[in-house]
Amino acid sequence: MDLVSMTNSILQKIPVVLIPTANDGILLQRYQPFFKKHEDAVIRGFYDVVYGDQEAIHRASGLNQAILGRFIHIEIDNLLVQGRAILHEKVQQAAA
Repeated sequence: MDLVSMTNSILQKIPVVLIPTANDGILLQRYQPFFKKHEDAVIRGFYDVVYGDQEAIHRASGLNQAILGRFIHIEIDNLLVQGRAILHEKVQQAAA
């Protein structure tokens, strides 16, 4: 599965109610100063909670490795496909 297909597949699984609307954007713009004022504290608090839990760190680390491995395999597959196409083209040119 290529990155675009994977992204589309993930987006299709998001419940419609969670997808931001134009009205959500208007509200975010209206209250942007409030969000900017508290942005650092919220982000810092989130990471303090996540990385303060050793079990969560271990799970996140394993997930990151699995995701990285998946992308590496996808890239290798893409390179193999490209390589085969180039070889096929060269064979066709040599045969002509």
